[in-house]
Amino acid sequence: MNSVQTIFYLASYFILTISEATLLKQKPEKFAEVTRTLITNGIQVPNRPFYVRLKFNLGFCGATIIHEYFVITAGHCVFSLKPSDVSVEIGDFSNPLSAKFLYAVKEINIPHSYFTFNLPMNDIALVRTHHPIVNWRHLTLPLCALQTMADKVGNVMLGAVGMGSTLLPEEAPLFPDVLQEAPFVQVLLELNGSKLVKCRHDLICTSPLHPDSVISAMDDGGALFKFKCGSLEPECLYGVASFSSKAEQLASRRQSYFTNAVNFRLWIYNVIVSSRAEP
Repeated sequence: MNSVQTIFYLASYFILTISEATLLKQKPEKFAEVTRTLITNGIQVPNRPFYVRLKFNLGFCGATIIHEYFVITAGHCVFSLKPSDVSVEIGDFSNPLSAKFLYAVKEINIPHSYFTFNLPMNDIALVRTHHPIVNWRHLTLPLCALQTMADKVGNVMLGAVGMGSTLLPEEAPLFPDVLQEAPFVQVLLELNGSKLVKCRHDLICTSPLHPDSVISAMDDGGALFKFKCGSLEPECLYGVASFSSKAEQLASRRQSYFTNAVNFRLWIYNVIVSSRAEP
């Protein structure tokens, strides 16, 4: 990790020392000012080997290797697709010149509770490859333990990765050729129009630790992870990038939301077992 990246994260750690609990005690209008975001604003990072891209006709989504045959992504990325419509691209996305490998998809699994009308709910999916992922044991990012994350709201830095647009889609999508990463912190409340409400049960609501960082177009499905203690290396998968939204009174500002993958541990296990893949 170079000096620019180190400074970026040291600044993020400094910001994290401002207690999120203190922010939550402020008036909703003030909290809205603190959490609002503008465009994806991250940095290039070293290879995150667990990150893969799901490729299909209209674009791509991010995903994370969690098993010899399975990657996890957002449900809305693959909800209307057949396995033959999707391929899994694996490689070093920190280097645009590195070799990438494509895997055909055998099956797509989405929970029965998945629902989308305006915003998706229970937005998660498991995609199984036809063939085992080569060297998978060195590529997977394990799920965080439920008890590990239970008391982490507001006091631990989380990382999100993606290759989505670095400009708002409404303006002109601009997709980087290398993986981007930005730090976030989990918050208990979210902006709903002009109101501050409790974060929805299936979501991880976040506030950026670096000004203007937000997930954007084609970041969908990418990992939200916990860092190892005292390190900038990912430790475990906490969430899956779902969507960003903006408050009505802050039309140019956005907040990032991730599906809580830890809450789906049992469903993930059952899908893997029922697929006859080795759990």
